[in-house]
Formats: sequence, structure tokens, C-alpha cells
Amino acid sequence: QAADLKHGTGFSYLEGQTAFLSTATAQRLACDTGWLPVLFDGADPIDVGHTQRLHTPRQRIAATAHWNGCPWGDCDRPPTMTEMHHIHAFDGTNTTLDNGIPLCRFHHMQLHNNHWHIHQQPHGLTAISPTGDEVPLRPKSPFTQ
Repeated sequence: QAADLKHGTGFSYLEGQTAFLSTATAQRLACDTGWLPVLFDGADPIDVGHTQRLHTPRQRIAATAHWNGCPWGDCDRPPTMTEMHHIHAFDGTNTTLDNGIPLCRFHHMQLHNNHWHIHQQPHGLTAISPTGDEVPLRPKSPFTQ
């Protein structure tokens, strides 16, 4: 169901696997490798999403110019040690510069595995933990300070 994909509920199937996974687990596993969502109505496929999940090399260059590394608190990881993360979960159409943020592997996995979320606040982007702790996400580029 489309609502299951949007809300991370329901189940997912990975090619070559016999067991189903939660949609949230499949989304976490597919974050860097890409995926092609197929929505079903019962047993009939009704929609196949877009294949452009990963940010393009030019989008990464622009993100590097803006963020200059992992923006998580005082993290010092440079751009070459970051992975692009979709701020809002990939929906088949939103692999855009505005919806991408480079995070180092540690903070990227912290976000996914520990159920953190990124929110737009009046003062900029903030990572928020399930307990409400907030970490500001700030560019480290001299051009954006």
C-alpha cells in the first residue's frame, strides 16, 4: 500500500530473499544502494517508482560547496567521508539538492538505527533524537557562515 511506504509500515521484499522485512529495515538497507519501489493492490502491481534514488555527482559537488563535510554538531569528517542522506524519505521523486544532506557514516547510521529525524527549524536544520535531544546541523563552509 502507498500509505505503508510513506509511513514505514507493512513489509518489504528483497530480491533473492525468502523472508519479508519491515519497510523501515528495507528503507535503512537501501539508503545508500538504491531501490525501486513497486506498489501492489493485493497481488497486482499498480506503480513502479523512479530509479534515480542516489544523488548525482553534481548534486554532491553542490552539497560539498555548501556543507563542507558532516554538519552534525562538532563532527570533523570531511566531504570525502560523507554519504548523501534524504532529509525526507525517498518517495521516488525527491532526490533533490534541497532534500539531501551529507553525513559521515557514523552519523548516518545513528540517524537510521536510532530513529533520529531531521527537522527544519526557524534557525536551520536540526537532528532530533527520539527523546527530544537536538543537534544543530550547520555548514562548515566559509562561504555559508
